[in-house]
Amino acid sequence: MLLELGYHKNYDINRALLEAVQCKSNTVHDDGHDEATRSEIISLLIDAGANPHSAVAITQFPDKHLVHGFRGSKSVKEKARKGVTPLALAAHCEDVDAVRTMLNSFSLSLSSLRSSRRCDPLLRMQPETYFQTLESREDDAIDSSLQSALVTSLFQLWKSQSTASAKIALIIYRRGIILSQKSMQWLSNCLLMNNMCPPPLVCSAKQSIIFERVRDSDDSSDTAVTTDWSKVFLSSNVTSCSRVSCSHLQQMIDEQQANHKLNGSINEHHLKEDEFYLIAEDQKLIAHKSIVSKKSEKLAAAIRFNESQLSNESDSLSLRLGLPLAAARMMLAHIYHGSIVFGLKSAADLQCHQLLELALLAEEYLCPSLLFEIEMRLLAFSARECVCCKCLADKNLRCEGGDIRYYNYDETRSTHVYNTPVGCSSLITPETALDVLAVSQQLEESTHGGFETKCLNSGESSGQKVAIPFVAAKIEAISTILGNFKAVIASDSFLRQIDDSSYHSAMINQDESAIMLLLLCLHELKHNPPG
Repeated sequence: MLLELGYHKNYDINRALLEAVQCKSNTVHDDGHDEATRSEIISLLIDAGANPHSAVAITQFPDKHLVHGFRGSKSVKEKARKGVTPLALAAHCEDVDAVRTMLNSFSLSLSSLRSSRRCDPLLRMQPETYFQTLESREDDAIDSSLQSALVTSLFQLWKSQSTASAKIALIIYRRGIILSQKSMQWLSNCLLMNNMCPPPLVCSAKQSIIFERVRDSDDSSDTAVTTDWSKVFLSSNVTSCSRVSCSHLQQMIDEQQANHKLNGSINEHHLKEDEFYLIAEDQKLIAHKSIVSKKSEKLAAAIRFNESQLSNESDSLSLRLGLPLAAARMMLAHIYHGSIVFGLKSAADLQCHQLLELALLAEEYLCPSLLFEIEMRLLAFSARECVCCKCLADKNLRCEGGDIRYYNYDETRSTHVYNTPVGCSSLITPETALDVLAVSQQLEESTHGGFETKCLNSGESSGQKVAIPFVAAKIEAISTILGNFKAVIASDSFLRQIDDSSYHSAMINQDESAIMLLLLCLHELKHNPPG
């Protein structure tokens, strides 16, 4: 009545909106008519100026007016007394209709407000920057409110696995909200504590993944022998291009083309005895048993078995590989030089899928050092750069930051240590994150990590080591999925999963698949926190 008569100027309309949201939680029996009436009231209040993103203090409310759920959590109850937005309250109460009505009504109201503001006789002479500043502040407040409501709905979804919370999360995601790093940290804290805790006051420092693995005496990435094995690699028929990503290899290629031979000596007699052939797509590639056996347990076993079957020691050994020629060349580049230096696609999504295929091959051929390199590349911003120890050490000497740093360049140490920042990946995107997650889950069954990783915040001196490959890549994929879920469920990777719509309509099937994906990611986030 006050709204219709226009006597609401001194009326706390935001508090009225909060009360309207609380009505459902205090109502035992709801029917369609009551719900429609409540939605109309919410719409009328917003049309009259109520803001669902504005926090309302409820300190004077007796406890019986607090919705069920706030009473059970001291931290959340304290937050409610300081101020809670109607939208966050509706998300906490799993009130789908209220959330949808508030967002739709406020979107129309805000658009009308901004149009009328520019036509106001007192304001129309203001410069455009004035309106842009106001609207930027409004957008920041709206984003903060949506972040809070989304974290609340995701926590409620994980805790109760209710369809209502899932619907609320999808409604907010489909409005284009991208979960911030601070909100991701907040959600992770809630899952770890099993409680809707307050948001962090500040976002934690930028995280890094520390990769560490034992250095073999004949490691191809060891500075003492890298050049020799690299020269052997260049002198074989494995390389098929004149340009590589490694500056050291490129220099040797240029010298070879200019002088028609490699500078420096190679023990050709010893290498001749060590030679054998790898056959991929009916093409023979010259390889060497010693270095290949060091890097691949499967190939080492195959070499031993086939050697035992040779009737004559002078017969040449040949092994047929069931993999593409290009993949065989890249795997050998890693084995000899410690880095893939050619063959990677230029497009990010194609390169990501190419690396994932190589990761599965590395698992099949029991080559953990290749898995090590692939995971670092997936996390890196510049994924096509050479990651051999020489190139990374050169960056350190030139004080170049780089996104992959080899900061244990010390021949007296028994391990290799690499540093890769989190959240900078150019390959793990909404289009590829699902595939990265799928491969990482498959590689969790691996029994031969061969290296350890640990996640550190800047300034920390220690962290938990994980002897399972692709854990860091999985964490990055989960953060990408939960961060930009709207783009993920619009990706080809997701849509391929819901092609079978024999029993459900496409939209229902898409929503069900999206909810299952959210639950999976929340489960993984709880057990694999980013910090």
